[in-house]
Amino acid sequence: MEREIRENGEKWLKEMEEEEKKQMEIAQKEMKKSWFGFSGRPSASAPPSSSPSSVGPAV
Repeated sequence: MEREIRENGEKWLKEMEEEEKKQMEIAQKEMKKSWFGFSGRPSASAPPSSSPSSVGPAV
């Protein structure tokens, strides 16, 4: 086991580093999508807001 670690340790670390980099890129893309979806124009599936607090007091 130790021999494998010595022989393949650098290779494994490099592979892990590459995988982490890919995951970071995916996470960044997802964050950008959700940010632009949130801060950009409202989505077509979102119903218009009609909360009772936006209506004046009942007279």
